[in-house]
Amino acid sequence: MGTIYRFSGLDRVIAEFQKILRRHPQTKLLIVGWGEDEERLKRLSIQHGVSANVVFTGLQPYSLLPDIIRSSDICINPFELNAITRDILPNKIFQYLACGKPLVATRLPGTEPFLSGEEDGVLYTSLDEVTECLLELMEDSERRRKLGENAASAVQQKYDWRRVAQQMIDIIHELT
Repeated sequence: MGTIYRFSGLDRVIAEFQKILRRHPQTKLLIVGWGEDEERLKRLSIQHGVSANVVFTGLQPYSLLPDIIRSSDICINPFELNAITRDILPNKIFQYLACGKPLVATRLPGTEPFLSGEEDGVLYTSLDEVTECLLELMEDSERRRKLGENAASAVQQKYDWRRVAQQMIDIIHELT
């Protein structure tokens, strides 16, 4: 969800998606947003034979995002770790959590203060791990349910914008 950059990590997810389809052939990968890498990702989905299961929605009105997120079983943020992504805090993570969805995401230094990785989602350190993390979560409905409940609760209890802003200010002060 959001802008589709080369560092979004979606190329790896698409390249590995056939492994997921072997075990779960009805699975759809919903890519919501637009950006510089969209056309390349569409070609990649054709090359890997998964285009029938990869849906590109293009840019969607912000008002529709909660419903789009709620229609998903699992939400992902598969960013590559690099100089750009190292210290970012993607809003989409909080949107996913607020909608009560389990999250599978790259462990980024900028997100670690906010995500436990055990209670509200699954964090991995290498894009090589994303497929296995997704499969494990897809095959454990109780864990998905629990992670989703924990995610929604965490947003309500500790991730209001004032608190997040203060945490970011604290991090900036530590770095300067």
